[in-house]
Amino acid sequence: MDADPGIVTIERARLAWVDFAKGVAIVAVVFHHAVQFLDRVSPMPGLVLHADQQIATFRMPLFFLASGFFAAKTLRSGWSAVLHKRVALFMYIYALWNTIQFVVSSLMPPELEPRATFGDYLLSFIAPDSVLWFVYALAVYSVVARACLSVPPIAQVAAALVVAFLVSSDIVHVEQYAWRLSLMSYVFFIFAVHYRDLVDGLARRATWPVALATCATYTLCVFVVGQVFPDRMPPGLRLSLSVLSLAAGVTASVVVVAVPGMRVVAWLGTRTLPVYVAHMLVIQALGLVLWKAGWTAQPVAEAAAVSVALTLTAIVVTLALHGGLRALGASWFYELPRRWAWRPPLVATEPAKSEREAAAPVPARPQNRVAG
Repeated sequence: MDADPGIVTIERARLAWVDFAKGVAIVAVVFHHAVQFLDRVSPMPGLVLHADQQIATFRMPLFFLASGFFAAKTLRSGWSAVLHKRVALFMYIYALWNTIQFVVSSLMPPELEPRATFGDYLLSFIAPDSVLWFVYALAVYSVVARACLSVPPIAQVAAALVVAFLVSSDIVHVEQYAWRLSLMSYVFFIFAVHYRDLVDGLARRATWPVALATCATYTLCVFVVGQVFPDRMPPGLRLSLSVLSLAAGVTASVVVVAVPGMRVVAWLGTRTLPVYVAHMLVIQALGLVLWKAGWTAQPVAEAAAVSVALTLTAIVVTLALHGGLRALGASWFYELPRRWAWRPPLVATEPAKSEREAAAPVPARPQNRVAG
């Protein structure tokens, strides 16, 4: 039986803030990669680089929190559902787009993309070294979370918090970029998986005063930390800022998504995967054009404007690419091919009463004997 449409509408409205948060996070991620690549085209002004660095404690924690928020139901299913719907899906997408990324990067001038060997490509399936590490991490997270399902949730979150503290503080040094960020971010994902009600409770209590207060507090803390500790943060400070950024991100998303015109960001939040996997290709292509044209990142206003324009263009182009490929029947660029897709096992159910009556044998009518 289908769910009550009214209930579905209410549920989607209540969760619109999660999609909005994902939309904001994907914009921040694309902006980060745009600034990074433009810095190779022409050294970017310190102010632009500093602005991008200041939201480092915001973009990925919010992304992983939102991902965990939606993953709980599948993770509580059997291993078959988890391996097919999450692990196989994310690893397939990672393998496909990582291969495309490797080919495109190999064609770029060495001044813009360091030369990678085929050995580097094979190694990337163990130690991701591209912007696609987030997709790889979701596959790994799914395995770990499902394997630890019998462990008390508080113990899982506490262990993940200790790991995040040790790695983010560099007490335990992890050289590889993707694995370092993955170890730092798992705590946000697993917290949302097991304590979704707490996150949802914070969202229900969000008001404009609360959102403004948390955002102002986060912004002030980031500014002060950047001034006092410009090179290296003391142990635990980065993690604390990330936690504070989530409070700001959740409360702000709830109130801002209700503003007229802001639902477009929530709409974008429902389409983050096609943007995430392909945006770097657009940035590389347009960055190459700027490099050949001799573009320089000066003055600051122009560098910032080009960064924003490149971010928005990458998002629009990747969404158009997604729509075009799906229209051509090539949705396998973004999902498992149909023959590999998971289908829930058929469960034998007792037939309804009307079906049982229809299937019951009809007794033969006795023949009327004619008296002779």
